[in-house]
Amino acid sequence: MSTASSVTEKIYESAIVEEAAALGERAKGALKEKLGSLTGNEALKREGQKENLEGRLRQENNDVLPKDHSGSAT
Repeated sequence: MSTASSVTEKIYESAIVEEAAALGERAKGALKEKLGSLTGNEALKREGQKENLEGRLRQENNDVLPKDHSGSAT
């Protein structure tokens, strides 16, 4: 394996790990938001919204998935 392909593979693996972590952050945020709504806990709801947004932004900044012309993952 050449050095260039080894570096590319490590970058790709890192991007996959970041994608999974961002997805986990979104899921955790969505759960907190829903629980906050169900229990009337506005602070928990806002915390969930914030985490969900942060996860979404992390995914947008991560280039692991190819994008089509509309900007969404293919």
